[in-house]
Amino acid sequence: MKSVSFILLLVASLASIPASAADPHYEGLLTRGIAEAQRGDYTRAVQSLRIAAFGTMEEARTYATALVWLAIVQQKLGHAPEARIAANRVMVLERTTAAYTALPLDAATKAAFEQIVKIEARTTPPSAPPGAPQSEARSAGSLPAGSPASSRPVPAIAEVATENPPAGSRRTSRQDAGAPAPPVATAAPVAKPAPVAKPAPAPQPSGLDLDLKAAQQLLNEGKLLAAREAYLALGERRTLTRPHLLEVGKGLNRVGAWQQSAFIYQRAYPLQAGEELHMFYEAINRYELGELSIARSLLSRALPALPSSREVLLYKPKIESGL
Repeated sequence: MKSVSFILLLVASLASIPASAADPHYEGLLTRGIAEAQRGDYTRAVQSLRIAAFGTMEEARTYATALVWLAIVQQKLGHAPEARIAANRVMVLERTTAAYTALPLDAATKAAFEQIVKIEARTTPPSAPPGAPQSEARSAGSLPAGSPASSRPVPAIAEVATENPPAGSRRTSRQDAGAPAPPVATAAPVAKPAPVAKPAPAPQPSGLDLDLKAAQQLLNEGKLLAAREAYLALGERRTLTRPHLLEVGKGLNRVGAWQQSAFIYQRAYPLQAGEELHMFYEAINRYELGELSIARSLLSRALPALPSSREVLLYKPKIESGL
């Protein structure tokens, strides 16, 4: 009875999505992935739901459905960072399309997903509020504004008249007394030296950048096993920025770690204009993993911007023919 009610609920959920929403192939994978998740076959469910999510990106509600279930399944497997990544994508989508609000989720599924969203909110560091006080560090020798020393006027350079001029300086004749006084030379103002601009310090590479450089060096030297281990270690870090993810994904592809490379690239999905080289490497991953429809889709998007190279000439006919 429980399985029958679940199937009815699943059919109702998918029926609520417009018929033209997504490719039937990906809709079928979504249906299978949800069924596998409901049976507790979480490992297979992750594989089905990942591909379903990739193939339904252009249909917000179907894409959101795949991501919701992917987040829940990853959490069940103990993959908390991956669960939060999927949940965050749903929330980003929700801000522009309200896709999640429109999903006909049952209470248990909705509660499981929203618990992951709460965890994501708790683990995201808050940004500094507007008007937050800046650093109060001052340079050596400077004084806080408003102190007596800082408000004291700077003496101006000027001539000081003396009441008792030195002997011999007084006029002794009436003619002299009536004569106009000779002009008094004033001291020329002293020009303040222009402040010398200090060159900005060169940005120092982070530890992650240095590790990426070391992995690339191993690859350049043909030490493929060592390079593979280095890139795999980098891929386990949860603080990778998007540029870092793309570089690690490319590196893993170059050492033949197709599955691991595809997983890293998925963390950067969707791949965007200007990232065609990474689309091509991800197409190779999918071809090597037997996912030809995804490989062809990625290749068709990447080809117009790709230069002719040995790799392109090698993989283009393979991906297009499926051989």
